[in-house]
Amino acid sequence: MAVHGDIFDALVDEGVDAGLHESPILLDVKSTPMPALHRAFTLDIQTRNSTKNRDRRETTIRQLHDVIYRIAHLLDPVNQAETQRAAYQDGQNVVVELMNTIEAPLNTCSINYVRTTRALNPSREWLFTDVTFSVEVSWSIATVAAP
Repeated sequence: MAVHGDIFDALVDEGVDAGLHESPILLDVKSTPMPALHRAFTLDIQTRNSTKNRDRRETTIRQLHDVIYRIAHLLDPVNQAETQRAAYQDGQNVVVELMNTIEAPLNTCSINYVRTTRALNPSREWLFTDVTFSVEVSWSIATVAAP
């Protein structure tokens, strides 16, 4: 359905509006990205089981998704403690910006903040901040069944 594309395009736009740039590759905590990916983000979208998410009259379908913004911060190995604190603060600022600007792009969904986690990659040169939102999309079965 086009509605999903509209929602996820809007979520990418919100990341860009928060001062980040979209990474051309998926960011992985176990990898060492290129320095150009400092303050880059990727979206990881995980759909939860939504088979039980119909109303009693079975006229509405809901899908539940976890959307994870993974944000990369390059740390200076010479001054790691200070740059790590700055990366934590920058990550927190991005979380606040996302929480303040994310709005449901369509009246058929709701977006809620869930949690923030942080992890260093094995070389301790990169700090990854994961910001998780829950997205619930609802639509009428008649809309889905229509040609």
